[in-house]
Amino acid sequence: PPDDETTMDRLAETARFLASLGLERYEISNYAAPGYECRHNLAVWRGEDYLGVGEGACGRLGLTRTPSGEVLSPEADLKERTIFRLRTREGLDASRFPEWRDVLCCHCREGLLTRGGDVYRLTERGREVCDSILADLV
Repeated sequence: PPDDETTMDRLAETARFLASLGLERYEISNYAAPGYECRHNLAVWRGEDYLGVGEGACGRLGLTRTPSGEVLSPEADLKERTIFRLRTREGLDASRFPEWRDVLCCHCREGLLTRGGDVYRLTERGREVCDSILADLV
């Protein structure tokens, strides 16, 4: 496999190529023509109901994850819905979680996030380390 630097260079090259075709990055690992974003992917990151089909597939109905039957509390549900929006171009609205602001602002100073009011969005570099940013919030 290629080293990390080669991988990052190839990802950047791919992003430029897709943008030249008019495709927009609407989610951390997906591109689409405007208006043709995958509703299933967005439903997952927004915490909406979705059906998982196939071996090992997961779904969600209300506060219940399928097939595990795990039921989220309303508080855990809100936190999860909010956190995972960071993966989308919509960004994370931290207005209901002021306790996250210090961590989010630190990532802004590091160049991993941008901020517009209470909404934080990943930068190109932030997309590379999104999971570590999310881990800092949980």
